[in-house]
Amino acid sequence: MIVGNKNTALHKRPAKIEFGIRAIIRVLLVLALAMLLPVAPLLASERAPLALSGPADVETLSRHLEYIIDTDWQLKVSDFTGPSSVEMKPVLGPVPDFGYTSGKVWLRVRLVNNTDSVKDWRFLVHTAVIQKFATFQVDAQGQIRTLVDYNEDTPFSARVTN
Repeated sequence: MIVGNKNTALHKRPAKIEFGIRAIIRVLLVLALAMLLPVAPLLASERAPLALSGPADVETLSRHLEYIIDTDWQLKVSDFTGPSSVEMKPVLGPVPDFGYTSGKVWLRVRLVNNTDSVKDWRFLVHTAVIQKFATFQVDAQGQIRTLVDYNEDTPFSARVTN
């Protein structure tokens, strides 16, 4: 609100200066984006393993998760091992959230057990609707071991709860 002088043109920046500042800001944003784009794939491929020495909360886990959405349900666990494995993206945000999707969501986390006394760990998943849930372990030699494999026909009594 301007009191006394109703000529608001005197209180605005000149159009040339405003245009110049906007142009500089746009150029800086484009340069920042151009500098970050080449780094993004490196960040995804250089996810450090999650070193477990006790329980990890979802925010800690999310910083180590990678994902891909398989819209055609064609990928197999073997597609994620070896030198020609499927390229995955880092999970962004504190909690993995893919919304409702008809695609299969593949998640990968590399883990290191930093304890001598704990050999078995639990992975808790909270979700309302899941058609298929499976977990796999891939060892250093690339051998795949199925830990859990549930689908919509798996009775609750067959699910591991302890």
